[in-house]
Amino acid sequence: MDNTRKNKFNIVDTFVVLILLALIFGIVFFVLRESGTIYAERNEKNITYTICISGVEEEYISSFTTGEKMLNSATLNYIGTITKVEKLPTKENGEKALAGAAEGEYVLEQNERKGFYDVYITLTAKTKLDSRGVAYLDSERITIGSPLNIRSDNFAAESYITAFSLS
Repeated sequence: MDNTRKNKFNIVDTFVVLILLALIFGIVFFVLRESGTIYAERNEKNITYTICISGVEEEYISSFTTGEKMLNSATLNYIGTITKVEKLPTKENGEKALAGAAEGEYVLEQNERKGFYDVYITLTAKTKLDSRGVAYLDSERITIGSPLNIRSDNFAAESYITAFSLS
């Protein structure tokens, strides 16, 4: 009697091969998507954001000029090009409470700090979005109120992000 059995390719074998191929394809797709190889265009956007540096002495305001490249002072990586610079007098809290607009409302008086300015700098750059749509620039998360260490040619400071838009 012949105990050898012929191996035949049947429907179960076909399903197993298809499941293995789908699993391999899924793993490769996931790895390529996470590394940014595919969908890279969707993840890269133009960002325009505004930072505020508080209490800058008047002599240093000229350190920020339109067209200048701004760096992250911690990593020295590019974080954008200056497109606009505005200055407003720095205000500090006074010692008196003043009556507000509504009945029973009081606000702390605000006085200008002579010779010091809040500098608002608008920057543009390319940014990458993570899977949740959060923008990152040089590994710094771009959200309102986030601190950002900046450096120009002859000035470095801590700033705060006050506004941003993606396009």
